[in-house]
Amino acid sequence: MRILKGAVTSEKRTPVVFLHDAAIDEFIASMLLTVMPGIDLLGIVVINADCIADPAMQASSRLMQFMNRAHIPVALSRARGWNAFPWPYRGDCVSFNELPSLKPYTPHVSTPPPDGEALLAKLLDEAIQKHSPITLLMTGPMTPLVDVLGKNPLLAAGIDGIRSQLKPPPPIDGIAYGLAEVTNLPTTLADALDALEVDTLLREMLGEEFIKLFIAVKRHEIGKANVAIKDFESPTFGDIVDPWERNELFEFL
Repeated sequence: MRILKGAVTSEKRTPVVFLHDAAIDEFIASMLLTVMPGIDLLGIVVINADCIADPAMQASSRLMQFMNRAHIPVALSRARGWNAFPWPYRGDCVSFNELPSLKPYTPHVSTPPPDGEALLAKLLDEAIQKHSPITLLMTGPMTPLVDVLGKNPLLAAGIDGIRSQLKPPPPIDGIAYGLAEVTNLPTTLADALDALEVDTLLREMLGEEFIKLFIAVKRHEIGKANVAIKDFESPTFGDIVDPWERNELFEFL
């Protein structure tokens, strides 16, 4: 069974998040995504690059109501284009928002508009929790995705797990450290830096320059602590706060 406006269908559908910058062709694509068999449109993120934010959001909201899909969330990315198109090229969303067929619908856009990066992170996290692939259809700048993965490295790791079809191990009740069947997380800063240094996924997601700088700064901090604190390498060091740490870390508070 299928219905054109709303694309009701009984077949299995592919979840899609649509990120676009509100040109006429992208509004048409939004309509098609709501009626295409096999597509489940989970959300729309408008990117304020080659459009004008307010009419773009209003038009998107009106369009989803027109298509009987008002439940689909529409959010605005906080990203901004460095080299946006000239203003005459950014007016598609204004013209589309003035279409007579959309005028009867009141835009449901809060002030400020919903956060596009927050919506994208939420939908990615839900897909990871379900261990279910999700498709990101991006016809504008990729900045929102880069920002989300840069601020949430665990999302990048989760996406890699889905892409590589990794199966998470069974849950463990109680303290997992020391168990033979468990891979322990690093318990010291030095061990964590060693693990980061060989983590190809995070190097790819966060960028080689950032990883090198971060590791260098943290190894410098370890060197200073080793010189200043006699018991820095002892197993019980994590249970105390040395006076040097207070002076070093809280000097600007």
